[in-house]
Amino acid sequence: MRWFSLLAFALSSVSFAQSITEVELSGGSPVPKEELLSEIGLFLPIDFTSFNSDTTASLISKKLNSIGYLDHKIDLSLIEKDTTSYILKIEITPGIVAVLKSLKFKVVVGSAVAGAPQNLSEESQNPSEQPKNGESLPDGKAQPQNPEAPPSKATDSLSLDFLLRGVRGISFIEGSRYNEAEIKGVFTEILDNLENKGYPFAKITVNSVITYYSHDSTELFAEINASINPEKKAVINKIEITGNTDTSPDVILREINIKTGDIYYPEKNDLITSKLNKLRFFEPVPPPEFYFTESDEGVFKISVKETTTNNFDGIIGYVPPAANENDGYITGLVNIDMRNLFGTGRNFSFKWQQLSRNSQELDLRYMEPWVFGLPLNLSPRLFQKKQDTLYVDRILELTGEYYAGENFSVALTLASQSVIPTLYEKPVFTVFNSTITTGGIGLRYDTRDDPISPTNGINFFSYFSISNKKINGPAEFIKPEQTLQVNLRRLIFDLALYYQVFNRNILAFGVHAREIQGDLIEDSDLYKLGGNASLRGYREEQFRGNRTAWSNLEYRYLLSQRSFVFAFFDSGYYLLSGNSETGAEEISAFKTGYGFGISFETGIGLLSVSYALASGESFRDGKIHFGIVNQF
Repeated sequence: MRWFSLLAFALSSVSFAQSITEVELSGGSPVPKEELLSEIGLFLPIDFTSFNSDTTASLISKKLNSIGYLDHKIDLSLIEKDTTSYILKIEITPGIVAVLKSLKFKVVVGSAVAGAPQNLSEESQNPSEQPKNGESLPDGKAQPQNPEAPPSKATDSLSLDFLLRGVRGISFIEGSRYNEAEIKGVFTEILDNLENKGYPFAKITVNSVITYYSHDSTELFAEINASINPEKKAVINKIEITGNTDTSPDVILREINIKTGDIYYPEKNDLITSKLNKLRFFEPVPPPEFYFTESDEGVFKISVKETTTNNFDGIIGYVPPAANENDGYITGLVNIDMRNLFGTGRNFSFKWQQLSRNSQELDLRYMEPWVFGLPLNLSPRLFQKKQDTLYVDRILELTGEYYAGENFSVALTLASQSVIPTLYEKPVFTVFNSTITTGGIGLRYDTRDDPISPTNGINFFSYFSISNKKINGPAEFIKPEQTLQVNLRRLIFDLALYYQVFNRNILAFGVHAREIQGDLIEDSDLYKLGGNASLRGYREEQFRGNRTAWSNLEYRYLLSQRSFVFAFFDSGYYLLSGNSETGAEEISAFKTGYGFGISFETGIGLLSVSYALASGESFRDGKIHFGIVNQF
């Protein structure tokens, strides 16, 4: 409790120019003067027109109550310093620090009480200790003691024991110094616990704070009486989806794994929006809503806005002949991307690219989601690459990815690969004609809030595969001692971290590693390094090695939810092991690149444009990188 007295003074007779220019604090205040003035919002000089003595005393009292001085006294007085200024003298008698004797709860359902009040500490009170005064916790204003409500019949599900089960904070604060911050922390723990039990709208009301002294007046105790109203249980009776003009509601429902009869848990909102964003059918999805209708029907509402999911893009160009050439050649890109076929969530993509006169790529993919009603996606793929005038690499692949948890998935891959060397009139060795059969397993852990432009989260992927490589020819280059069948092992490691430093400012860091091991590694087996997808500042696939590693550090500033400018620093390493049989020497190097760029969302993915410099290059020697991050 608190008492304060004021020396009367007439503010109306004081001129506007007069002010309080100094504050004196005496009487053994437990709070330093500067901290106290800052807490109550007093900053010198104080104009008389804005100074209110009752408000000041009340704020000081509230501060003292919050740290356990429940029986204090405050005296405020004004001392004239000169004709235009005064000294505000604050004298505080703090009294004894109170000990929280007990924290009592009762369960209230509407206006009814379920269950008798319970002393959670199970400490008995000394009958001779008489309550002296009541005081509320939230605002420090004295209130009369509330009589305990009579017990009434309650269901087991709403018993006090059920509602407080799992709450540990109560036992820690009972018997300790009275501190409102700690008490409110326990209340937060209780409400969080109730939210996890399906009561997100639960409320805690402090009915009274009773204070009393011990027999010898050497100790001050406080008892808090509070009510818990769990409100309505958040049962989902109806699911409402808006904005899905093309996408089937079943696609959304199976992805979020919510059905009628489930309990609504607010902490799952971020997970639900993350899952829907990963579909890449919608613009960034806002958190879902839950509300009760007038008939007490619980409605779970999801609002989406569909983005373009079916795209056809093409670029065609002509490169004129060089001085020593007779003909030019056509270069270009054709990209057909359908990420949500007929609103079913199925994916299909076709990509053809003419990289140079003698190099081109063809990539054909399809994804069938939720096979047999399970969280299992099957993805067949056909990939073919013509590498200059050296060889043709053709891959037929089937991947099955099973989602074993909210953010965790396991993928199994089977692939058949054919490498066909280019035939010349005069035999020239490039690579062996070979057939490669591969089996691999991959693990992914993905907590990104958005796959296109994440602001927080982790994307981890590791992959291990074993390949059986069979040499088929050319016969003229196969030596008698040549091993015609070898095993290859591949290791892949990817880790990307995203962290929002503060609003719109994102720090992104990625580490990647690749390695192939085996007795016969050819050019077609090597990993490539360099370019927009790995090491910027260098040409696409400028370096090759049986072991590569690179890192990307970016600082991004969001222009919109899925567009940003960025500065980056890349580093990379490659190793091409030597070969004693051919006399090839080992080659390795460490490279760095840096620069800046912009990324923005398009219909076919995130288009990134950057200007990059390799280490040691001047500004005019930089390279412009274009690339589309299109996650199939």
